Amino acid sequence: TGGNPIFSLPFALIIFVLFCSAALLAGDWPNSVKKFPLLVSSCAAVFAFFILINDGLALKLKTKNEGGLLAVAIEAGQQASLKKAGHFFFYLIAMVLVMLVVGQKIALPLYIAVYLSRWGGYRKRFCIGYAIVAWMFMLAFYDRVMHLFWYPSWLEQYLPGLLPQWIPAWFFV
Repeated sequence: TGGNPIFSLPFALIIFVLFCSAALLAGDWPNSVKKFPLLVSSCAAVFAFFILINDGLALKLKTKNEGGLLAVAIEAGQQASLKKAGHFFFYLIAMVLVMLVVGQKIALPLYIAVYLSRWGGYRKRFCIGYAIVAWMFMLAFYDRVMHLFWYPSWLEQYLPGLLPQWIPAWFFV
């Protein structure tokens, strides 16, 4: 919502506080596990800080040009596409719920395919192919190289017994 700093400023502030908090929390972790979270959260906090400054300056300018904060808020409300934002957040919440049931290795590629189809307007063949490549990357890099601990899903209890012997369970859970 770069065109609506009255919406993006509070969001940027929340993101900035979250990344700063993550960096502070990771600082107490053992050296073997804190480096990556510290690097990511520190860099993200710096970027969020600059976005925060940019949005603050944009809001100040808009407030000055349009005669007050109320006028800016009314205009922002008229420009906002709350229906599209509502659909987007519905899909995010649905992805989290699906992830709890079937796991991240299935839910994330599924979300990628739906996102590309719904908001990107891409053909289904492209969306499915892209999701398959993302799934293969998740398996190869995050599962096999980094040995990421995946959040346990409900399906994890039942799927290994349902799969044929030649398909490893770690493909899906």
